[in-house]
Amino acid sequence: MSIKEAIGTRFQEGSTLIEILVAVLILSVTLIAQAGVQVLGVRANANAHLRSEAAILVNDISERIRANVPAALAGTYGTLTYNGVNCAVPPADQCSDNSSAVASAACTATQVAQEDAFLWSCNAQTVIPGNTLSVVWDNANSTYALQVAWTTIDLTGNPQTQNVSAVIHP
Repeated sequence: MSIKEAIGTRFQEGSTLIEILVAVLILSVTLIAQAGVQVLGVRANANAHLRSEAAILVNDISERIRANVPAALAGTYGTLTYNGVNCAVPPADQCSDNSSAVASAACTATQVAQEDAFLWSCNAQTVIPGNTLSVVWDNANSTYALQVAWTTIDLTGNPQTQNVSAVIHP
């Protein structure tokens, strides 16, 4: 065996190990990038879910307002409390509960509105924790401005306020 042959084989002895290390490095970088994309996808899906829930909540209160025309036209829904409601303590007059002291037929439009506000607020606390609810009566235009707002984490990891809103005529 010549010196050239001996030197050539000596330099090739570790080449397979280097190829494997490069392949493992490329695979590691690819998996880390894929994990990052997965995290972004999960965040985007969670944000979309909250937006859907907020749209359902806005639709819910708009239907409750439209179903209670006397209280709606009086602007009652705009005067009620929607944030910080203690869901463990229901209103004294539960119009939707036939077993309570006040039967549904005996409830006033204002009592129905108060129960609607309570039920809507508690439902919102369940599906979108940390939300802010807003129902504003515009007497000049006879409309309600409805809004559900919440804070979420955007795709870059920063807090961002999201909201779904609507304006309705009762």
